[in-house]
Amino acid sequence: MLILASVALAVPFFAERFDGNALPADWKSRVVESTGGGEASKVSFEEGQLLVTNGRNPKKYTGVTRKFELRGVEWLQVQARVTTVDLDVEAAAAPGAVCDVVLRFDGGVNEPARPCRPRADGEPYTRFVPVPEGARDVEFAMYSTVPGQVRFDEILLEATTVSFKTVNRGHYTYYWQGADGFRDENLVANDEIFDKAVALLGTGDTSHFDVWKYPDVATLAAYTGYQDQSYVEGDVLHTTQRTDARSIVGMLARAWGTPSPALADGLPVHVLGEWEDREPRMVTRRLVGEGKCPPLAALLDASQYATLGDDRLLVAGALVGWLVETKGSAGLKAVYGAADPASALEGATGMKLPDADAAFRKWL
Repeated sequence: MLILASVALAVPFFAERFDGNALPADWKSRVVESTGGGEASKVSFEEGQLLVTNGRNPKKYTGVTRKFELRGVEWLQVQARVTTVDLDVEAAAAPGAVCDVVLRFDGGVNEPARPCRPRADGEPYTRFVPVPEGARDVEFAMYSTVPGQVRFDEILLEATTVSFKTVNRGHYTYYWQGADGFRDENLVANDEIFDKAVALLGTGDTSHFDVWKYPDVATLAAYTGYQDQSYVEGDVLHTTQRTDARSIVGMLARAWGTPSPALADGLPVHVLGEWEDREPRMVTRRLVGEGKCPPLAALLDASQYATLGDDRLLVAGALVGWLVETKGSAGLKAVYGAADPASALEGATGMKLPDADAAFRKWL
């Protein structure tokens, strides 16, 4: 059970279990979104749950909504139990897909409670959502834009108060709760990560990041909807770590494009110069000596990279070090955001991949 001592006040707007076979009072069933004429969602009730069902090609997304005024409200707390049945996995992963609770604030700001994905377990969850500045009302909406069925139950919306501590330092504004703060060595380390990354990348020296620190993954999920150690949204980093080099370096490197997994891992390892107290070049040299170092072709292929074991981060860091030392930042940049990093590496080094692999191993 998630318990936040910083939640000082909770005033319920409503609590609804949908125990009947019709919409409760004050709720509306209407088309929430539309992509044209055609098939519409169906809304029904079964065994105390609200069901929203879409066919194979929905065009009109019917949902159930209720609107509330927000005078003096700064945070909202949502609790819900949401289950999916035969949800289209590919459609659920598409940008903008909805299959859960959505808070629709006036001014056009939509805040999904969680990313859309199949959820067969129906575990209850909690979200804390800040009210956008100037918002006067909110519409609580339950609907789906994805083929398949979504079941809603045990819905609760409350006005609540949440307290975060904060400090500004350098290129960061830090937020945390209670005693789960930052030690001075964490702040120094984050400053050093920023400076080293900017020196290498040549970008981002005027950037400013908000860093929200949470004690665990469950609390991070309660504030963002994402079940992960870290989540980046624009210039805002939500993290369970006091020093999150991978996220900070990744944010600074965004101008270089979207990297392959190996380069996304390798760049922060190179910036730090080590990973878990191990130096990437030395570890990779040992792996070569043991015949266990993966070839560059496997390292740069996303599907193969995921299977290479824990030492892959250090090998990726060594690869970035080799590129920087032999081809400079420009060589690394040419490979970092390339759609085909293997071909880009051949272009940056002027060598076919097997020859580049041999040169990399010799450099070690």
